Amino acid sequence: MENQDYRDILHHLRKEVRKRELASLDEWIMADFQPSRNSGEDLLRYINMLSKSLRERSSSGYGKILKNFRKSVKTEDGKEIKGVKVVLSEDEQRLYRIREVNLQLGPDYSELISRLEGISIEIENDMDLNNGPSFNP
Repeated sequence: MENQDYRDILHHLRKEVRKRELASLDEWIMADFQPSRNSGEDLLRYINMLSKSLRERSSSGYGKILKNFRKSVKTEDGKEIKGVKVVLSEDEQRLYRIREVNLQLGPDYSELISRLEGISIEIENDMDLNNGPSFNP
């Protein structure tokens, strides 16, 4: 693939992420994202950041967190912790456009993460085959 192909894929991926109500996540990733001359590397960096962020927000990971809380935190009334709610700071609320995150009710992004990781591997393989993307702007 050519450099422009990778740019086009990144543009399309960002558009899809925003359509799926993850615009705040895209904005967070892009806040400090400095595009390079290597669009293939930019695409891989975006995918890796997106996968990591989704993994942190996925309900599949929340189950592990909740299990650890239940093991190590005792409530005043002795009852088991049913869930964890994180109230964001004012700056975070503006950035993410939400007030709080309920860890128990989060969506399961494991399938999306798996697909992104597969795409990342395909891109890496393509870049290896082509000795990296061409730098034709």
